[in-house]
Amino acid sequence: MRLRSKLLVAGILVMTLVVAPVTTFLVVGSFDAPPFDDTDLRPERAEEVPDDQNGFPLLREAYAAMFRLEGGKNLDGTTPEYPEDTGDDSAEKVLSDGKRLDYMVSGEKWDDAVAEDYLRRNRKALDLLDQALARPRWQLPYFDSVDAELPYANEFLRLGELMQLESRAQARRGEAAEAYGMAMKIMDFGNRLEHANNCLVTYLVGLTVRGMGTELFSDYAATCPLPPEDLRAYAQRLGDMPPRGEDLAHALRVDYLVAANAVDQIRAHGMEKYGPGYGGPEWAFASSPYRLHPNRTKQLFADAYRVCCAAAAKPYWEAKADIEDLAHQIEAMSDRARADWWSLLRPNAVGEYFYFRWLPASNNVIKTKAITEIQLSATCLLLALRACKDEHGRPAETLQALVPAYLDAVPSDPFDGKPMRYDVQKRILYSVGKDGVDTGGLAREEQERWQKTDDPDAADAGFPPRPDRMPDPSYLIEF
Repeated sequence: MRLRSKLLVAGILVMTLVVAPVTTFLVVGSFDAPPFDDTDLRPERAEEVPDDQNGFPLLREAYAAMFRLEGGKNLDGTTPEYPEDTGDDSAEKVLSDGKRLDYMVSGEKWDDAVAEDYLRRNRKALDLLDQALARPRWQLPYFDSVDAELPYANEFLRLGELMQLESRAQARRGEAAEAYGMAMKIMDFGNRLEHANNCLVTYLVGLTVRGMGTELFSDYAATCPLPPEDLRAYAQRLGDMPPRGEDLAHALRVDYLVAANAVDQIRAHGMEKYGPGYGGPEWAFASSPYRLHPNRTKQLFADAYRVCCAAAAKPYWEAKADIEDLAHQIEAMSDRARADWWSLLRPNAVGEYFYFRWLPASNNVIKTKAITEIQLSATCLLLALRACKDEHGRPAETLQALVPAYLDAVPSDPFDGKPMRYDVQKRILYSVGKDGVDTGGLAREEQERWQKTDDPDAADAGFPPRPDRMPDPSYLIEF
């Protein structure tokens, strides 16, 4: 047989044994799932709110008018001189005004002169915030793309901290009614952001701002007395504004829409536009039909977001099994994808990678909402307990004793559905936490020991223990 014939036969064999099966494999692996109905996950766009009724433009004006100070600067524009590092903490004891303000927002390392100067420079911003809160509705820009910028998310946090500082300054001046009133405005601020029917980031910022308000109320229950009838009124007002499941469900639907649109963008343009974090081999040839199945990937997201939306309307203890099952599925997919290099050769590998890198933040928000509910419940109870003690001269023996004079009902613990716990001897209110196991809560000394072990950075910085990080979130009763 001539050499040419032999080469032809060899070529045919290679085509038959190698190229054809590989081609068939790639063609079959490029078949996507059929389109599906995701109408239930696509939020309707709200009607435009007239400018004279919308508080959002005033929020942007407030931030633009806000005087902001870099952490390393003083109010007079100078930079403090730090002593030579001698191995002790002498350098840490020198605080710039900017760094001090970071502490002062939480009531630490207070300086009256710094506070008054900073607030004086921000009077216009605070006035604009009042005007924004007076508007009947807040409508934020429509959000449906991962490319959309959210500069105002950070702006909202900075404005909330400014209001927090104003409230603490009022309390220190002995202006209790004004301090409580500003704390209530912060609660309204956070509540408005949650109700704004925007994206998940905005909803989470709303929860964070709300947390600034509950922190103030919890502190003031011990340090800033009001007449019992006023404390009772605030406890009842706070009890009437829990985080709403429908607001979270709407934010999750927006998040699904963003994810689904991102899948289409990856299919059209690849991963280049998403930056260096998506530059590894797992994202190579991201737009190829074999590497990305848009419909199948969107179906993964749709199934997960339906679980999250259903969980948003339930107490955490009812939704816990579904949420944990979803988390295990995501983790298993992640482990399988990262186990061996040949996992990159699976059909729709890019779609799966995108799915399990995106979704955990959406999944964890259910727990974040539960923590916010606990903070609110504890705050209501602290105010009611203080009102009861001031009125009767002794602490309530049980939380049920606060009903109906101070509260309509004892708030429940979203982690197990039972009433919040109260330990008179330990002087704490507490929740069983996400594991649902009642270990008795943490008294002050126990909180300090826990923080040194489990949250050492905060302990070294001098911050008080954070209940939301504890296994049993515990709130001290310091009155």
